[in-house]
Amino acid sequence: MGEVGGHYRTTRERVTTLLDGLDQGDGTRAVPACPGWTVHDLVAHMTGVPDDALNGRLDGIATDPWTAAQVERGRGLSVADLVTRWSEQGPVFEGLPLPPEAVVDLTTHEQDLRGALDRPGARDSDELLWAFALVADRTATALPGLRIEAGGAAYGPADAASVLRGEPFELFRALLGRRSETQLRALDWDGGPPTDLDGLTRFGPAAAPVIE
Repeated sequence: MGEVGGHYRTTRERVTTLLDGLDQGDGTRAVPACPGWTVHDLVAHMTGVPDDALNGRLDGIATDPWTAAQVERGRGLSVADLVTRWSEQGPVFEGLPLPPEAVVDLTTHEQDLRGALDRPGARDSDELLWAFALVADRTATALPGLRIEAGGAAYGPADAASVLRGEPFELFRALLGRRSETQLRALDWDGGPPTDLDGLTRFGPAAAPVIE
């Protein structure tokens, strides 16, 4: 198992433990960071990624239709059934040469789930910090006028016009589109934020503030 698979497994096991304690009605809770989704929908997506990979359903990978199909296929299964399938498929999936995005996606959704359940945690986990470093580096590379400073590390040129500072967890959530435009502008900026906030975030600013 490679580094990516190891990070995925640790996160999966942590999420599985979190899901083991769900009450019967928790699956219908709304997920503030994923508008329109319930906890059940979110679990169907998380568990649907390895299911799709192992069954060759990779056309349109990571697109909205691909994700929507995972949610739809999961409707007939309980959260417990979805987790059982994940526990069976996970070890096989983790042994594949996974792209880093697998960890970015799962650590993002772990926090989405924790927000929906009001169960904060794992904000300084090795997996989240690893995913944040990857996202911060890619974001700073895509926006040459941006420098990101967090956790004692810096990403982007020293003479950048916009310098964003903060804790890794908060910036990770912001860069993945889990903060609104107002929240993004309120972050610790030196030189002000870039004009194009859509380019700053992986999935665009959230439509409404996300409080975690």
